[in-house]
Amino acid sequence: MKKIKNFAEMAYILGIFTLALGVTLMEKANLGISMVVAPAYLVSLKFNFLTFGMAEYILQAVLLIVIFLLMRKFKLSFGIPMFFHTYLAPEVYELFVKEISKKSRVNITKFKIGYDCASFAVAIIMSLVFFNDIRGVGIGTVLCAVINGHIIGLFSRFFEKYIDFSPKLTIVNYFK
Repeated sequence: MKKIKNFAEMAYILGIFTLALGVTLMEKANLGISMVVAPAYLVSLKFNFLTFGMAEYILQAVLLIVIFLLMRKFKLSFGIPMFFHTYLAPEVYELFVKEISKKSRVNITKFKIGYDCASFAVAIIMSLVFFNDIRGVGIGTVLCAVINGHIIGLFSRFFEKYIDFSPKLTIVNYFK
């Protein structure tokens, strides 16, 4: 079967759209928030001078600095699996998973599961420390932490089989 060609830019757009839709549906269903953004959400609840967006940018900046330190270089190389296959940088959380799993030679699916579970644990600890109870974490958060990496791995293998994620825009070659 012939692969869909030059899909990187479209994959990025679809990835952004499906992530936003998923987050919105989880929140509207009152299932909790994503384990990846839960720490930023809790920081914004604890410190009134920070909005959720501000806390999110601050924590992503910290994580980006951690990536730079761990990688020892400053080069940045349906949903999240689409981000993993494009040349465009995904959100910092997924960039961390992509780059550190590659550097440590750990399967990206296994690394993603570990990262998600660690984010979930951090959210629980922060919630208990900040508020003495659980906030922002629901059954959806638990389920996502446990099964999200497996589902992403399945989609990723499917995408690799049928889609060529090379860029359509030729200008990209100037940035490599």
